[in-house]
Amino acid sequence: MWDNSTGSYSAKDIKEKAPLRPFGLKNKPRYYEQIPATRNLTSLSDDFFYRLNSVYLDMVTEEDAAFGTVLDALEANVTLNKCLSFRFSLALSFFFFDFRGIE
Repeated sequence: MWDNSTGSYSAKDIKEKAPLRPFGLKNKPRYYEQIPATRNLTSLSDDFFYRLNSVYLDMVTEEDAAFGTVLDALEANVTLNKCLSFRFSLALSFFFFDFRGIE
């Protein structure tokens, strides 16, 4: 499904604007290097992780747009001030992708 994504982020964009972080950064928990090794992710190329980042950002962008549509509908029906809207996202997972990890 996402392999042919026509989203707004490309792997090239990610490579230019948010390059992968180098291995061995100081003051990081051990799992930053242990998870890729333990889960056999070290054989995956950097291009794979750039593509993964671009797909993930496209998904988060779509999720944000969908939530905005819900808020617009609530506001149009004058119920926005009478309801609590809560959005849960796994956006923090993205910050591990740039360390070549998948969680």
